[in-house]
Amino acid sequence: MSNLKVKTKITKQGESKTILSNEKSSMAMAPNSNFNYAIPWGDKQLKAGTYTLTLDAYAQGGYHWHFVKDFKLTQKKIGQLQNKFNTPAPKKNYFWWFVAGGAIIILLLLIIIYLLLKNKKRDDDDDKVSKD
Repeated sequence: MSNLKVKTKITKQGESKTILSNEKSSMAMAPNSNFNYAIPWGDKQLKAGTYTLTLDAYAQGGYHWHFVKDFKLTQKKIGQLQNKFNTPAPKKNYFWWFVAGGAIIILLLLIIIYLLLKNKKRDDDDDKVSKD
């Protein structure tokens, strides 16, 4: 199945207000197979309770699957899921790369200024010698 698009939403059981939603597209899946589909919580904090998952999947060729399932979320399970799936990836710190790049640029500028001043001084010395 190509061009697979999955739309999900989670509501409190018996309610229509969407608590979490997610949409992914341009996926592929082999026919007659399955895969685990994780819905990112983001900054939402789900509380223990009973929820309803509604999932719609669309694939190229006019295929459509509709899936509805109630599930119960306990406080223990919330802690496990937060630790397993919702831990944000560590942000890369480029501070020292910028410091090193800045130091290299400053060093190159100082070398260029030194060479220009040295060259100017030599030209001035040559002019003094030629005038005498």
